[in-house]
Amino acid sequence: MVSPKRVCPPGRRNAAVWLLTAIFAGALFLLATGACPAQFEVQWERSKEVKSYHGDELYRYINGAAEFYLKNGFVRAQIKSYTSRHFDDPIVVEIYEMDSVKNTRAVYRKYDRPTAEKLSLGDEARAYRGLVEARKNVFFVRVYTSNKLTDEKKVLADIAKSTLNGLSPNPPQPRRQSP
Repeated sequence: MVSPKRVCPPGRRNAAVWLLTAIFAGALFLLATGACPAQFEVQWERSKEVKSYHGDELYRYINGAAEFYLKNGFVRAQIKSYTSRHFDDPIVVEIYEMDSVKNTRAVYRKYDRPTAEKLSLGDEARAYRGLVEARKNVFFVRVYTSNKLTDEKKVLADIAKSTLNGLSPNPPQPRRQSP
């Protein structure tokens, strides 16, 4: 006995082909632009290397702006990075500790950008094209990347928030008495 052929009506066949083509094209677009849904988010790993700078050592990291920081009570800086096998450039985290809240505010305000979006992080924060800057107590934090990320502001703000939450100033050191 010959089984009857199941024939997909022409209208449905065209719709199925169109739907599969649209899904495939959409997936290619997402992969090409890096605009992947949440389940495809890139994993970032914090580098084990942390660079530290104290006092005049800051010139080795930011020669042009070091003088401004030093005049405003710079204590120390730590530079960390996050890397991903999906991107060439890291996300860089710069943490500057100043000697007072007033001086931290001065450093934060020096980099004011009128078009930056204000964020609810720390004492003050803003986001601007691949950059999040925030201040909390005596700390000024910059998180930036040159990569084009899908949720750039969210990724950078999450790292800034995590960084700010982990900060506490060093307790004052007792002064040495002269004999």
